[in-house]
This record gives sequence, structure tokens and C-alpha cells, in this order.
Amino acid sequence: MMQDTPAQPDQSPTPVAKAEFPELAEAAGIATIDFANWPQPGDRRRWRELLGRVEAEHLAERYLVAVREVPEYRDPRIPLSEIRRIAYLSFDALLATLTAGDASQLIAIADEVGATRARAQIPMASLMTAIRLDFALIWNEIVTVSAPEDADLLLRHSMLVWRVVDTYARATQESYLDEVRRQSDLAALARRALITELFQSPPPPPERCASIATELGILPEATLTVAVATGGSVSALSTAVTHLERIGLEVFTNFSGQSLLAFFSQRGVPARVVQDALAELREVELGLIAEVDGFAGLHDAAELASALGGLAEPGTGRALTPARDWAKLLRRHLEERRLSIADDIAAALADCGVAERGNLESAVRAYLRCGNVAEAASETFCHRNTLTNRLNRFHELTGVDVTVPEQAARVVLSWA
Repeated sequence: MMQDTPAQPDQSPTPVAKAEFPELAEAAGIATIDFANWPQPGDRRRWRELLGRVEAEHLAERYLVAVREVPEYRDPRIPLSEIRRIAYLSFDALLATLTAGDASQLIAIADEVGATRARAQIPMASLMTAIRLDFALIWNEIVTVSAPEDADLLLRHSMLVWRVVDTYARATQESYLDEVRRQSDLAALARRALITELFQSPPPPPERCASIATELGILPEATLTVAVATGGSVSALSTAVTHLERIGLEVFTNFSGQSLLAFFSQRGVPARVVQDALAELREVELGLIAEVDGFAGLHDAAELASALGGLAEPGTGRALTPARDWAKLLRRHLEERRLSIADDIAAALADCGVAERGNLESAVRAYLRCGNVAEAASETFCHRNTLTNRLNRFHELTGVDVTVPEQAARVVLSWA
């Protein structure tokens, strides 16, 4: 008959280590611990004794030699004296954290290192490589000052050392990224101020425009493209700008009131990319100046594009340009000054029947396009005498003789 096997005591390590080293566990960011490889009761005295034999200054000097293997640190972008100072402070803080578990000094150094290396434009990968040297150097030094009988103690502390160095690395990385974001925000604000200055009234003098162009990374004499959208077309232009940036253009934008202005330099951009960009912008209801000769003309071009953008008609799916839409622009100019004769013409034709009015307007528009009676008659499918009679009838009703260039111009502008 089998006898019950007496219950064996639990042989697994008890979690007393975390109780004895709570600060170290917290500093290392450890939530769960493999206690077989973690400091045990009775380790602390010897561990502190070993750490007391490690000198931060000695580690810093060894670090200066080792870090020169990292490319960006061979010809450092920051002074060697500064690298030495930070190395000493870092090792001193690491040793303090490993000794007492207080990571406040370590985190403060990590904040400084991350920010200064970001400002010096040290690549993140190089910075992390440099920090990983800390573990190798500090661990090798601890092993050097230890005795053979300390082997188990070192094993139990290896993960702790790694975790503390990793905490330092993560804090440095966070500080680095925060500084990169801050610098990016500052650069964006500075760029925004420069662009705003370009379009202020009165505009900056030519020499200042050239200086702004240089600060924006554009040659002052570069050919530029300017587009201005207003109202409901702003979102369409914003979408177009996003696409233009994806195909390789650096697009500068400026919001003003209900308008969005965008411009980019054609210098150094493949012709195909420029043509694709212009093709896309021509499908947005905005004002477009395809070619501006240098920064000196940017302010005036922006005003012209803004005026054209204000005339863009929703649903047309096309941009307005000076070459094609100059008449619309002049018509608006005349209307604002009450010089347009559109209302007078409409009033003079008000008593005509629908058919007669349609025939008269068709005849006049055809003649204004062609400048030739025979061609206008062919276009309107009538005899040339009929077309002449209609032009005369229009003259009789409105007092405007479209065969006279000066009077024809006023009708062209009024009907644009």
C-alpha cells in the first residue's frame, strides 16, 4: 500500500528581494522580477562595497576613448570637455542609482543629454550606441573590482545594472524626441513669420525679400508658382498642397482671412513634376499665376492671384489665370467703380422679346469673338446681312456700336 508523500516545502525563491531593494526595482522600471536572478537578502552590503570601488571619473575617461568609435563622436559636434563633463555626471548618477535606488539624479542627466544631443543634431542611433557603452564600461569595472567568490552576486545583479542603464537610455531618448519636436515647432513658427512678412502691406523691400528667400532655402531669382483659394476652395487647395508635397515639392502656405495662399519654387524641380503640379492646380477653383519671376515679384503676383481666386466660380473645376481671365478681372474692377455698362445693356434690351434678345446677344458675342461679320454670321448660322442688321439693332437699342473697338472693349469687359 502506497503511503502519502509528505508535502515538500516551497523551494521557489521568496519575493523578499524586492522588499529589500524596493528603490532599485522601481528605478529600473521592473514590475515583475525573476528572483533567481535578482539581488537576495544579504547582498546589499557587498554590492555597495563593490560599487564604492568604482570611480565615475575613471569610467568617464575610459568612455572618452570608447565613444570615439562612434562616427559622430570622432569629430564631435559638441566640445570634448562637454562630453567629458556629461560622461562623469552620467556615471556618477548611474552608480548612485545602483547604490541607493534614487533615479532622480539619473533622470535629470538624461533630460540634459537628450536635449543637448538633439540640438547638436547627433543622430538618435549614434546617441543610443554611445549610451550602450555605459553598460559595458560600468559592468566591466564592477567585475574588475570584484573577487571570484562574488560570481553569484554579480549574476544576481546583472539584470539590475542593465535595467538601470536602459532606464537612462529611455529617458534620454524621450528627452531627445521632445527637443526635436520643440525645435520643429520653433522652426515652423519662424518660417510662418517669414512668409507672413512677405505678404504684408506694404511689402518688404527687394533686399529683404532676397534675405527671406535665402532663409527659406530658395534662390531669390527662382521662378515661382503662386495659387490663392478662397471660401469653399480652400480645402481643395489644402488637399492639392498635400499631394504636391508627396511628389517632391516644398510648398509654402499662408492663411489670411478666408483665403489660403500657396507657392513653390520651380528651381531644381524636374519639369515633369512642375507640369504635374500645374495640371493639378488648374483643376481647383482658385487664382493661379504659373510663373513669377523671382521673389521680388511675389507680393504683386499674390495680390493678382488673390483677385482671380475671388472670381472663381464653384463647380467649374478650373483655375483662373491672367492670360485667360483678364476680362473677368477687369469687369470686377469696373463694377466696383460703377463703370460697367452691363446693367445699362440689360435695361436697354429688357423690352425685347426672348427670341430677339437671344439673337442680338448671340450676334454681338460672335462678332466680339471673331471681329469679322462673315465669320460671326457663319458661327451663328445666319446670312451676313442678317448679322449686320442685328448688330445695328443692338446699336439702336443700347447706343453701343460694337464695330468701334473702344465701345466693343466695354461690352467685352461687361459680359466677361
